[in-house]
Amino acid sequence: MNHLYAEVIVDIHNRKVDRSFHYAVPENLRVKLGSKVMVPFNNRVVEGTVVGFSAEAASAKIKAIASTHGQALHGDLIHLARWMADYYICPFIQALHTVLPAPLGTKQEVVVETLVTLEDPGLAALSLLDPELGQVFQAVHKSRKPVKLKNLTTRLGKDILPKIQALADRGLVRMDLIEGEVRPRRREAEQQPYLRKSHTLTEEQLAALKEINTVIQQKGKTVLLHGVTGSGKTEVYLQTIDRILEQGKCALVLVPEISLTPQIYETFSGAFPGRVAVFHSALSSGERIREYQRVSAGEARVVVGARSAIFAPMENLGLIIIDEEHEQTYKQDESPKYHVREVAQKRAELCGCTVILGSATPSLESYALALLGKYKLVTMRDRVAGRPLPPVEVVDMREELLSGNRTVFSRSLTERLEECLSKGEQAILFLNRRGFSTFIVCRACGYVAKCPHCDIALTFHVGTNKLKCHYCNYTSPAPQDCPACNGKQIRYFGLGTQRVEQELKNLFPQTAILRMDADSTGKKGSHKEILASFQRGEAQILIGTQMVAKGLDFPKVTLVGVVSADSTLNMPDFRAKERTFQLLTQVSGRAGRGVLPGQVVVQTFSPEDPSVVYAQEHDYVAFFNQEIKFRKALGYPPFNHLLRVVISSEDENKVIKSSQDLGGALRQGVSKYNNTSSKQLEILGPAPSPLSKLKNRYRWQVILKGKSVVDLKEIMGKAIKDLYEYSATGGISLSLDLDPMGIM
Repeated sequence: MNHLYAEVIVDIHNRKVDRSFHYAVPENLRVKLGSKVMVPFNNRVVEGTVVGFSAEAASAKIKAIASTHGQALHGDLIHLARWMADYYICPFIQALHTVLPAPLGTKQEVVVETLVTLEDPGLAALSLLDPELGQVFQAVHKSRKPVKLKNLTTRLGKDILPKIQALADRGLVRMDLIEGEVRPRRREAEQQPYLRKSHTLTEEQLAALKEINTVIQQKGKTVLLHGVTGSGKTEVYLQTIDRILEQGKCALVLVPEISLTPQIYETFSGAFPGRVAVFHSALSSGERIREYQRVSAGEARVVVGARSAIFAPMENLGLIIIDEEHEQTYKQDESPKYHVREVAQKRAELCGCTVILGSATPSLESYALALLGKYKLVTMRDRVAGRPLPPVEVVDMREELLSGNRTVFSRSLTERLEECLSKGEQAILFLNRRGFSTFIVCRACGYVAKCPHCDIALTFHVGTNKLKCHYCNYTSPAPQDCPACNGKQIRYFGLGTQRVEQELKNLFPQTAILRMDADSTGKKGSHKEILASFQRGEAQILIGTQMVAKGLDFPKVTLVGVVSADSTLNMPDFRAKERTFQLLTQVSGRAGRGVLPGQVVVQTFSPEDPSVVYAQEHDYVAFFNQEIKFRKALGYPPFNHLLRVVISSEDENKVIKSSQDLGGALRQGVSKYNNTSSKQLEILGPAPSPLSKLKNRYRWQVILKGKSVVDLKEIMGKAIKDLYEYSATGGISLSLDLDPMGIM
């Protein structure tokens, strides 16, 4: 008779053990796919995850699982993690950690108790022959009751499991399983009957719903819902979820920013009372567990959250919605460097559900796939209730300077602000840089205050009177005199949200102003407090970074001012123009969403740039047609995939040497490939990264460009293997990013 063996990935971050190991399953343990287990490994007890089962073992020496704990990972998430490890080139255990839910449900633990007394003559002889066994026995006996195995390993070390097993084989101790259930805690509010008020839909919304419902019946497909700002995409989401819930299925709604979650949550919980859970990284441990419990228990059938919510443990998933699908925050910065859009589509494939990508400014990749027929394109061109898109005035700041205006605000924006405030209406001012000044410089000798750990200028923050690095959080007091020449010509340059706030207070001292950026939202719940205060009309002006650029809906906002459109436009990145167009269009869409008409003022030193021109006209298709030509000419996505490798070390010479060695290995591999394939690969670099030093580590990069993801990974993998085999790589770290959102 064949025994059942569990395939376990052990929780050890070492590529040499990045594979499954076979363990016997004791009859008294309930183990299934995704179970979290404690297993003996190299004379110690480690945690692992069951990722499969086998009728035969890979080795004759098979150990048994010691215990299980927590709630098992959902089967589709195990398959999803396996796919992520392969696609995003990371260890399987790292992918499992990414998708792993908080500990929930049934808890099983191994306890050890003695079967003999200290006076037993056999024990005395054993203690003489093996003092370590005697010590372990005494530790168990001392408690006079069963001792948890994990407590023993904490006190005596993780290598005691073989000794406890030896004592059990001699009949001196016994290992038993204890089990207890962790019951899900309910929210204070009881579930309310499932009943949603019907809304009168526009013809475009009805047409969009009809097309989406047709796609849902096909299963595993993707819809790109391209609707202008204010066209009513959210109501389409709600109506679609309505029908999914009627079918007994669940829905997952993803938003790009934590700041949007409270407002979105209120919208969805109002539509589906008692059935909505919220997931995002700002939740406390207790809140996160509570929400997981509600979802796992089937109490919450709609999940709203940021990026990590894609791994919510939902059964019978029928719909995944990714709102503002173009946003860069859907890409994970740490390994595995996954993109929510790709993970959602893989999860939809595994469970047979539909993905809706929604945006007024879709990513070029998504729109191109829609035009090719890979996605179903559904378009909504008009705002609800016939409301017009706000007119956009572009102000050339070069002319403002020539006319003698050296202030933060153009004359036009100042006049529009005065008019808005006099009517008791509200305004949003957007600037995608926090702090007061982006850098300080000595006009006598040219000294610029830079971070000692990163290749970046320090930003001045007026509240603390300190300079701060926004990459590593290094701070230092703002100098009064130049540290280089002791001169008095220290000057502050560049704009940040703090300076905009101060200039506004000087212009409008009686006006209540709120600021929303990473500095003002550090405290838990601050996003919600700021937005709620603005919603109640306690302030007339809201200043913010990209947190205020999308998703927000305030009927009294009639003016949006973009203080500088150039902060993203001049970034050294092939996505800079796309990013600028998206931000300008999205933030413009915050104006005139109620019955009051809106207007937008955009300040820029590059008014002729296509991303500014087409944003002024609210013309996404024209921008796409312009930008796609640039992408094709240079072979950038969506025409090719990119695989970026960043080589870093505290030793700059090692980084340069390793980068050159990797580049040489890649050139050999690419040359062979290009000679035998109709598809062509291209190497960019090796070269210093645009941000060439970060957190005391020097950084170089090399980018491989080609049409086939499989070929890119194969060529890069062989080059990296050669690098580690033939080069001195001590202290060197490699970071791989497939289809990066930026190359900084």
